[in-house]
Amino acid sequence: LYGCPGTGKTLLSRSLSKKAGPQVSFYELSSPEFSCGIYGEGPEKVRDLFRDVRNNNKRPEIKASIIFLDECEEIFKNLSQLGENVSKDLANIVNQFKTETTSADNDPKKPILIIGATNHYDKLDEAIKSRFDYHIEVTVFDKNARLEFLKQRIQKRNNKYNDEAKNYLFNTVNELIESFPV
Repeated sequence: LYGCPGTGKTLLSRSLSKKAGPQVSFYELSSPEFSCGIYGEGPEKVRDLFRDVRNNNKRPEIKASIIFLDECEEIFKNLSQLGENVSKDLANIVNQFKTETTSADNDPKKPILIIGATNHYDKLDEAIKSRFDYHIEVTVFDKNARLEFLKQRIQKRNNKYNDEAKNYLFNTVNELIESFPV
């Protein structure tokens, strides 16, 4: 998932997980968790993550897993753009992800879905991009989409307010959002 900050990439991933239900495990990580620390720990953290996911997938009630990597441009940088400044540890992290995503240890009957979110699609490593089946741009809602989203969220709430109060809330929130800079 890629797009401007604040377009809902993280919310979309969390919603997907919630919609999938308890038979799908959800792992949410931010990229700095892999790149911070002692030299050599990053690739080990990647191996540990995939080992944990594969072990969890062995449980009979689990049908699949989702790994959500927020700010993935931090670890999936296009290494060729960095030239000589590339850290060997960062290169090893990228290579470990490449290895894990194509590992024979992955059970095709219990897939591991990897979702990356970035505000900087252009900075991603091409080999990493090729391992994602879909590249989805998440854009800012246009006015009609935003209105529909707000209506659904307000009407969906189980509360004691009448339709007049809900409409007032809808219009007030929409006016506030209209004033936000894009």
